[in-house]
Amino acid sequence: MLRHGKKLCLFLVLTLLIAFVPTMKTSAADWNLVWSDEFNGSSLNSANWTAEIGTGSGGWGNNELQYYTSRPQNLQEQVVI
Repeated sequence: MLRHGKKLCLFLVLTLLIAFVPTMKTSAADWNLVWSDEFNGSSLNSANWTAEIGTGSGGWGNNELQYYTSRPQNLQEQVVI
């Protein structure tokens, strides 16, 4: 029984190693930026964003008790570290 346990452990370790080893290296030079928004204005760019208005029922949101609005006062910039 101990032999089967060692084989199983070895199999699991090898599987994890294969799963977490990247197959090829890529650099940022290989990437292609598709879209970005720098948020450098004083209002929401409606060409890029749509405000979700309502209570979050009907498939979006989490059915919170709050009500989502499109008021400019609801927009704020936060720095996340």
